[in-house]
Amino acid sequence: MCGIAGLSLVAENKSLTKRFLNLKKSLIHRGPDGSGVYNKKKINLIHTRLSIVDLKQGYQPIKNKSLILVANGEIYNDLEIRKKYSNYGFKTNSDSESILAVYKNKGIEGFKELRGMYAFAIYNEEKDEIIISRDEFGIKPLYFTVFNQGLIFCSELNSLKNVTPNLPSLNVNKVIEQLQYQYCTGNKTIYRNLNRVRPGETLIIKNGKIKESKFYKSDKLNNEFLYYYNNGQLWIKSNYHKGKLNGDRFIYYEDGSLEKKETYKDGINILNKMH
Repeated sequence: MCGIAGLSLVAENKSLTKRFLNLKKSLIHRGPDGSGVYNKKKINLIHTRLSIVDLKQGYQPIKNKSLILVANGEIYNDLEIRKKYSNYGFKTNSDSESILAVYKNKGIEGFKELRGMYAFAIYNEEKDEIIISRDEFGIKPLYFTVFNQGLIFCSELNSLKNVTPNLPSLNVNKVIEQLQYQYCTGNKTIYRNLNRVRPGETLIIKNGKIKESKFYKSDKLNNEFLYYYNNGQLWIKSNYHKGKLNGDRFIYYEDGSLEKKETYKDGINILNKMH
């Protein structure tokens, strides 16, 4: 688990930038092993790191020429991507850098090739735009807010709430939904004007505004992942992972909280809701 955050401004705003950079303190618990920032007049990125892969060189933001990355998650097919895009020129052994490799070679369409759980942001210095994206299962959280001066995104809702220029009010309907289901549907949250990037969504941000929103779906996902029931336990089998999933219950998470739990009876599993 890592923490990421970013600020894109309409115009340079030193006081707001200073307030945003203080947000790093509230994300340290997500990444206690290190932190990094990227600063430009109207663009700022924050990363707090939990070290798992490439302990010595994998610190973020990762910069390769005009591309800067902050990411939270795991890319399971990192080795395959490195082999396919060996011309990219990898700077680290971090699995996160494979995100930059597919983007450099195929743009945002390359995100279809990623297998894993992730939320990330890429700043393209040449185009002066930020791309933020979330895996299609929505395992890793990512929230954002748009206001007059620009846009802020962050891994945690409360951290985002505390740094927005105007304190958001509660969305009563979403509070009820959160209490009932333990999560919120769609892109709205319990706070007005604080939204979440939806599973499989990519946002293109320029000058503090959302320029475009796109959804993608992995072309081969259904063929690569198989869930099956064995000796009273649910297992997952894929090209990149194989293992037991929590006994006779399959628990998956949306935005870091328990979303749904199904009990499997008589050796039959029914996956009736997958993002």
